[in-house]
Amino acid sequence: MSVEKTKLDFFSKRKIDEEQVLVESILNVPDAQKILWVEATAQVETVDAMTKEASFSGQVFLNAVYLDENKKIRATEIASPFLNKLMSAGITPDSRLQLVANTLSCEYDESKSKVQCVVSVSGDVVTPQSAEFVCGGDESVCVKPDDVSAQGLIKQDSVLFTQEITYPITDKMENILRVSSKACLKEVVAGENMFTVSGDIFTVIKYIEESEEGGKIQTLNFTEPFRREIEASGLTEDGIVEAFACVRQDAYKYELDKEANRVLIEVPIFVAYRIYEMVALPRAVDVFCLTNNLATTTASIEKSNAETTEFFETKFEGSVQLDTAAPRIDKIMGFSNPNLVITGAEVDGEKIYLEGIVAFDLAYFNDELADVITVRQEIPFKISLKTEGFAGEATNIVAQIVDADVVSRRGREVLLDCKIKVQMGGKTDDVDAIISDVQFGETLPEKTHAIEIYFGKKGDDLWQIAKELKVQPEIITAQNPDLILPLEQSENIVIYNAKIR
Repeated sequence: MSVEKTKLDFFSKRKIDEEQVLVESILNVPDAQKILWVEATAQVETVDAMTKEASFSGQVFLNAVYLDENKKIRATEIASPFLNKLMSAGITPDSRLQLVANTLSCEYDESKSKVQCVVSVSGDVVTPQSAEFVCGGDESVCVKPDDVSAQGLIKQDSVLFTQEITYPITDKMENILRVSSKACLKEVVAGENMFTVSGDIFTVIKYIEESEEGGKIQTLNFTEPFRREIEASGLTEDGIVEAFACVRQDAYKYELDKEANRVLIEVPIFVAYRIYEMVALPRAVDVFCLTNNLATTTASIEKSNAETTEFFETKFEGSVQLDTAAPRIDKIMGFSNPNLVITGAEVDGEKIYLEGIVAFDLAYFNDELADVITVRQEIPFKISLKTEGFAGEATNIVAQIVDADVVSRRGREVLLDCKIKVQMGGKTDDVDAIISDVQFGETLPEKTHAIEIYFGKKGDDLWQIAKELKVQPEIITAQNPDLILPLEQSENIVIYNAKIR
């Protein structure tokens, strides 16, 4: 007497609670008369999972725009590392985390030349699991079969590739203050042993234009598509690929070629991905033995299934009034790249509702004071996006501002026009019951009658009858070929025992 067992690989997936990190940097700009703004871009570079915790590290890249002693607009860049850990009971050394960093705030203390950035690190964790269960047995064991299915994590990895962009310029650029790019995915398509990611690179060039007036920061926004095939052994067209793309700031390069009137940009695109495939295995949902009593040990397995990642784009227009104590706007000098912070998210059937704040620094000239003024502007937003029927829980939502423009109206109102790009991934959970083990007990009494009669009741099915009589189901159907199962009415069923000892 024996049973056959098999093992199912599955995973649990859940959202990681936000961890906030304070990153302090010294901004050494001895010729700065006034800091107009400081932009901060954060990225996570390493993640190390341990028992009930994970450590992570990365960098914050700062771009400071300032007025020098000659009232010229200049810029400088520095990078500051950070290291922290997050605690969670569900993390194991085998867990796979995907973390994303976002700058919540960036404050400059002019008296100490210190920049304080609050970085939010969030994401999700996938923990591989497995369960062993009964799926069959020898000739003395009867099994009621069924399939159990689960997504398995085939692979988690990342790739880094460079997209070269050449942007022709028609303006006379006196000085480039900053060139920055964002990578936003639009589509991820699974194939045989590979998948394709495609999206757009949104680039912003902030520069000083050569002119007699001088002093105004010009902004160029342009978009470049990208597409990349990535090898993924074992992936099929029916598999699910989760992917996230960002620009690695530590390898980002640009050069102004004045002779050729162009800007040369090397954009390093980092794509982190997970590959899932659905697996179905036979299992026993019930079992009995022809010769012995037996007891079963049952268990439940809680497993997650990754939802297909969805991508959204929406236009946003918002406005805010200057504080009453602030001087009026006579001429906008420039603005920092807007930063978006999500403060609330809700998924309701075919809609996703997001709310948060878009923040940016605005530098402008006031004629009465004959001075450049810098103010922080924050515009709240609420948007709704139509999904393709997202059925589960959102475990990661990444939103970015692109193609931003800022204008003023009547000297007191500031208007922002931009696009919001959103990427949402998630999961569903389900529970399956399994028979994890069987214990064989006492030998059943020998059958002493050549014929047995089963007094069937309406609704009895073949498995119930076979288990009660301790005979193989196929014997019942072979000896009662006209039997309709489940029974439509009470009925006596005759079984002829093959051998009487």
